[in-house]
Amino acid sequence: MKTGKRVFVYKTDAEVMDKYTVAATIANRRYFFAMGDDPYSPLGFNLFIGDSRQYTECSKCFGRKLSYIPMHLVRAIKERITY
Repeated sequence: MKTGKRVFVYKTDAEVMDKYTVAATIANRRYFFAMGDDPYSPLGFNLFIGDSRQYTECSKCFGRKLSYIPMHLVRAIKERITY
């Protein structure tokens, strides 16, 4: 079943809380989320940071694009893109 959702994950190697940027395309609109290493930890980081009206895709700004979605982010991403 095709849902029309595409997800890209970018990672920065800097020592920052928002190590991952998730770009999710849903119904021809792009949404951006910032996530840390453990988005469900009480000290974790998992925030909506904007949509395609506020950001233009700048992959150099987000870090390097990953060819896979890290397993520790899968649940958080699924919850973010499900409506």
